[in-house]
Amino acid sequence: MRGTRDLAVAYLRYGILGTSVNIDASTVCQLRCSVCPQSQDQMGFLGRGFLSFENFKRFVDAHRAIRTIELSNYGEIFLNPHLAAITRYARERGVSLTAWNGVNLNTVSEEMLETLVRFGFQGMTVSIDGASPETYGLYRRGGDFRRVIDNLERLNYFKKRYRSETPHLHWQFVVFGHNEHEIPAARRMAGELGMHFIPKTNWDSSFSPLRDRDYVARETGLGAGEGAGSGDVRARLRQASGPCSLVWFSPQINWDGRLLGCCVNLWKDFGNVFDRGLARCVEDPGYRHLKRALLGRADAPGDIPCIACPRYSVLSKIPPAERMGLVGVRGRRPLPPEIIERIAFSKGLLQRMRRLVRPSHPPPAAG
Repeated sequence: MRGTRDLAVAYLRYGILGTSVNIDASTVCQLRCSVCPQSQDQMGFLGRGFLSFENFKRFVDAHRAIRTIELSNYGEIFLNPHLAAITRYARERGVSLTAWNGVNLNTVSEEMLETLVRFGFQGMTVSIDGASPETYGLYRRGGDFRRVIDNLERLNYFKKRYRSETPHLHWQFVVFGHNEHEIPAARRMAGELGMHFIPKTNWDSSFSPLRDRDYVARETGLGAGEGAGSGDVRARLRQASGPCSLVWFSPQINWDGRLLGCCVNLWKDFGNVFDRGLARCVEDPGYRHLKRALLGRADAPGDIPCIACPRYSVLSKIPPAERMGLVGVRGRRPLPPEIIERIAFSKGLLQRMRRLVRPSHPPPAAG
């Protein structure tokens, strides 16, 4: 019942189809990965900075229906000096924290590793594109492979000490030509560390293109680039449209509170969530136009930030009816089927939802 109520609250108060948001805890990174916007000096619009504890607390207190916050995107969350306080407060307020977009785990204190375990940080993806220092460093420039493995071992030590299953750990391996031969070794190492191994194709094939596409396809189960068949094309379409679904289900927020919508947007915002609240920003005419354009319902894209996005150039070639399925928004109903099924337990759906969310005291001004 709690989950159903939270879904209803989130939809009615904030206009999103879920109970999660993404807030970038850091747009600062100590590595210089070869095709990352950080290395290509594309971070000017977002700026470099950290999510402050004060802004995090203010957002959580004002948006009680938000149950999960993803903290990772363009920077390294463990460089944020407020992360320990953020983690503790999230636990106090019953909010789950994740870093599934990815961390490099090169710079993290033992105290912070222990805090992750003690205060229930739910899970994170560690980006490790190699099974040896030499291979790892070819893309993760400035990174130290052995230090990352040491940090994972220390994290597992604390998980064992506190008898905790969290944080759940994923090993993400972006496959390049220079590291494809280490896929089996990396998979074995991930298993030894209790991590789920996730191979991933490189979106930008200009850097270190694959050398043996058939081998990569056999080892990973992934399509291995353009020309590998219709299945690969479909996979690339889904990879392209994945960030677009965040606009509906888990909007991306910059470290300073600006609503971006998706995790790729480097060009435009739709108001400051910390100042105006999530609901007002989601109702911004520009944000509503963005949704219509992504679904192929707008007459013209206008000045949506997607125009500069290579993923949108792929998505825009897909018929609108098929596009809705790719971004996770199906049909013309205001809620996706799985949510409707969970909350449509009476004919008076809207009235019942309103009764569920009617507060005993006035709602926070931001919500």
